[in-house]
Amino acid sequence: MASLEAVDVVIVGAGISGLCAAYELLKKRPQTNLVVLEAKDRVGGRLDSIELKTAKGSDRWDIGGQWVSRSQKVITSLLEELDVEIYNQWSNGSKIMHGSDDVITTYSSPFPPLSYVALLDLWWFTYKVENLCQEVPIDDPSKCPHAAEWDGMTLETWKHQSIWTNIVKEVLDTVVGIVFGVTPSQMSLLFFLHYLHCSGGWSIIVDSSVKGHAQEWRIKGTAHRVTELLAGRLGRDRLILSHPVTSIKQENEHVFVSSLVGQSYKAKSVILAIPPHLAGQIEFSPPLPYNKQRLIQNMPPSHLIKFVATYATAFWRKAGLSGDMARSTAKGVCENNPVAITFDGTTSDGSPAILGFVTSYAAAKWSTETDEMKKKAILKALKLYFGQEAEHPLDFCVKDWSKETWNGGCPVNVMVPGAVINYGDCLREPFHR
Repeated sequence: MASLEAVDVVIVGAGISGLCAAYELLKKRPQTNLVVLEAKDRVGGRLDSIELKTAKGSDRWDIGGQWVSRSQKVITSLLEELDVEIYNQWSNGSKIMHGSDDVITTYSSPFPPLSYVALLDLWWFTYKVENLCQEVPIDDPSKCPHAAEWDGMTLETWKHQSIWTNIVKEVLDTVVGIVFGVTPSQMSLLFFLHYLHCSGGWSIIVDSSVKGHAQEWRIKGTAHRVTELLAGRLGRDRLILSHPVTSIKQENEHVFVSSLVGQSYKAKSVILAIPPHLAGQIEFSPPLPYNKQRLIQNMPPSHLIKFVATYATAFWRKAGLSGDMARSTAKGVCENNPVAITFDGTTSDGSPAILGFVTSYAAAKWSTETDEMKKKAILKALKLYFGQEAEHPLDFCVKDWSKETWNGGCPVNVMVPGAVINYGDCLREPFHR
């Protein structure tokens, strides 16, 4: 017979959201009796790290989310509270752009070397998208005057209506693949604009010359360490690992939460802090409201594959390169080279590395290959951009997030056309307890 434990609050999910929910709740109400139930055997969710070989021994790298910036005030405030240090993402030197025409160019200005017409197109696109996202209210995107029109089309449709040149369309495809892990054809224009507005705009996300840009800082000791510190603040007695939640049953005064291993909890309230598609795998009694069910079904997870290659020296810096490379990985150009973007991955302790991503369509294409095949193709690409030394790392790791149990993708879940206006912002609405 399953055991039953009585608590005040059950939090489902020990990623950064669930751990922060528990941490903030205990700061406001220290006497709260709560537990955090996590399906994995670790904390962190889409934050994770790995130890890799270096010239001096070993160091740790994030294989999930890793960047923060001054525009992200909540997380930077938390880092200060936890006494966690940050350091600048290395960006000195020339960047590389690899076009679908197979031309590889290097540049040191904020913008890639485009034709006059393409630069004008890029400027006009940036101006337009920055202004459009301001029209989408952060608190409720369905209140946007153009909500029905913009939620009724994909970003792909709008791209062809609004951008003149193929190269700028490629820029958008590349950015969307990296930021969202999908192609523009897979999400609503309204969702895209709302996400941008919440993030501070297009330039904050893509332009490394803008103060407070999205890849501004990295966290000493890895971002994953932040979740481990939060877990330590909560206490291991409140954190229950390897307990996938299978059912949530609500009554008038209480809610009952059961896990796959047979443990059950009787609580006054429950917080779900897991990706929407995973909430759809839980059996609810009574069932979730119709709109919540439909929204969950219309928020698919996206897809990134992340890799880290460590080296004895940062040879690309000596060659005057920043480590930044970007290219479109659309159908027809990603079959032999899966890499969409790279960065200098050198740690705060000076352990050199290059990290990067395989995104959206290319990630789906390459997910069927073995990790060894992925490694071979990625290192071949790094040799193309950074020279012979790049093909011979000290150590290498590739992480396909679509195969991560209890995640099934990263970095976000996106909304398909119609999801916002048809189902509203019902993720925020409580369902009884």
